[in-house]
Amino acid sequence: MTDANRQSGEKEERIIEIEIERLRPFKEHPFQVKDDKEMFLLQESIEKDGILNPLIVRPVLDGYYEIISGHRRKHAAEKLGYRKVPVP
Repeated sequence: MTDANRQSGEKEERIIEIEIERLRPFKEHPFQVKDDKEMFLLQESIEKDGILNPLIVRPVLDGYYEIISGHRRKHAAEKLGYRKVPVP
């Protein structure tokens, strides 16, 4: 935590990993998840470097989380056999 964060009372953001089966899609998200060339390229990137940008989620009932941002990253990670993905 930086001195500025301590003085303003802000909490330091932490990245954790959540099991993919605990994630639910945002019902009306605007991005389509397709198995196309872009998905293949995303899978290659994740396979090489991992997931560089965590998914953004919010808690919903019974220990599940709704994906706000990251539907495509989740899909690519699933196809690669990931069991967990990073979230803040």
